[in-house]
Amino acid sequence: MPGMNQGRTGMVLAFVLGLVIATAGSATAAKLITGKLIKDGSISEQDLSAALKRKLASAGRTGAQGPAGAQGALGSRGAAGAKGEPGQQGEPGQQGEPGPSRTIVRRRTDQVDIGTTETTAMTATAVAAGSYIAMFLGDVIGAATCTIEAPSGTVIVSGDAGGILGPGAMGLVEVATLASPADVRVRCVGAQPGVVILNNRLLLIRTGAIDAADVTS
Repeated sequence: MPGMNQGRTGMVLAFVLGLVIATAGSATAAKLITGKLIKDGSISEQDLSAALKRKLASAGRTGAQGPAGAQGALGSRGAAGAKGEPGQQGEPGQQGEPGPSRTIVRRRTDQVDIGTTETTAMTATAVAAGSYIAMFLGDVIGAATCTIEAPSGTVIVSGDAGGILGPGAMGLVEVATLASPADVRVRCVGAQPGVVILNNRLLLIRTGAIDAADVTS
């Protein structure tokens, strides 16, 4: 009898299974499946129909880039950055050309014969404009009167000197102001024929703006 029972049991299970399948088919046809009934990630590309796949593949291309938007307002100024490290010291520059000398010296080692008419004993040509202390030094044999003209033709100082038995020293000092480049010269005239001047020296020491009252002759 056990064999007969097992046969009946198998038939019952087959009948129940067929009934369940038939019932499930009817329920599926009658009820719409919504997204709530589908578990996330449970549908793959293989589950999609061929028509849906073609529709997804024919999606539109990316549109043209739109115009640039209006420029935004200027932002607030940021905080100052930290002070950088000092840079390396540069190479020394080339030495400049020497500037003009502040002292002009003219010497005559030869004997200057001075007659009874005015004679030019010394000349410094093309002296730059500015203020100078003009000095003339010389040894006079005989009696003579000498002047410093700065510029030429404008007497700024004169003096007498002489020695009958030997040279008498002459020294003239005065302030000279030249408004433009000009010659500075020393002119002398002897009291009698045969006057001689030796060791003539004309010095022009450039200074700032000075006045004649600043110099003591």
